[in-house]
Amino acid sequence: MARAYHNRPNGESYKSVLDKILRAVQQEKVFFPLSATHVIETVKNRDISRRKRLAQVMAEISQGWSMAPESLVLQYELKAIVAETFAKSPPSRPMVFGIGIPYAFGAQLNLHDSSGVIIKMPNDLAHRVNKLLSSPKVVEDFLMGNVESSNSIGVGSYTKIINDIVEGAENFRNIAKPLGQAIHKRAYLANRMVDLQAALTIFLVSHKKTFHDLLCLGQERLMEFFANVPVLNTEAELVIGRDKHWDKAIHRNDPADIAFLSVGIPYCDIVVTEKFWCSLCQRSQLDKKYNTTMLADVRLLEQHLD
Repeated sequence: MARAYHNRPNGESYKSVLDKILRAVQQEKVFFPLSATHVIETVKNRDISRRKRLAQVMAEISQGWSMAPESLVLQYELKAIVAETFAKSPPSRPMVFGIGIPYAFGAQLNLHDSSGVIIKMPNDLAHRVNKLLSSPKVVEDFLMGNVESSNSIGVGSYTKIINDIVEGAENFRNIAKPLGQAIHKRAYLANRMVDLQAALTIFLVSHKKTFHDLLCLGQERLMEFFANVPVLNTEAELVIGRDKHWDKAIHRNDPADIAFLSVGIPYCDIVVTEKFWCSLCQRSQLDKKYNTTMLADVRLLEQHLD
């Protein structure tokens, strides 16, 4: 996550990295996509002046690029793995990156004809729309949010959802604790399989298969099936790795962090995150599996930008 480093210890070293990041972005050597997590965490900041500084920095660094949400990327991946498993179709790479903050929430701008059918947007119009959505002012406005009263309502709803997720996660790992890590992981994936049953069924039907056919793969092949779904595999490894720290309560930021990392680790070249997540990623060898460099300090980016 981009940060505005003002009045901080070692501020000069952060400023040096920020300057180098901006030069690399302007030269189109690298790009830093925003995610829904970045947007939500920025809007949650009640200090308006600090939020504005942060939004300005993030808008300039991202250049309007966003990363699709975990749920959307996972849908693409499931469709591909079902086709690969039952029709031997080669796996396809999902569209993970796009222009505009709406893309980070899975929203895409489409044109419709009079009957409501989506039609292809003319190239010149698509170019103008992308230019508008990637402009620093528009990105900054998205990151600042609406009027403060609307922000408060949205943040309140988001906080309630997160609290429910954290409570459910704590209950689940307390049940799984005495069963061992292997069963813990299988139970977690079984729960996610139930969550995803409707989507999986649709993809299976397109290949004249049923959900029962998927279950008939058996335990070993099902575990292999899920291991080949990058977002779900990353999510499961991070959750199980975190849950092993029994003395550490699940933090309210964990769901957002895991949602971001589940896409970032498989699809980005470099991910900067907290030391705890870096350690979990390296212990589970997710970094090696997806050829991703994990950094726990933004200042370490400097050597990679060279």
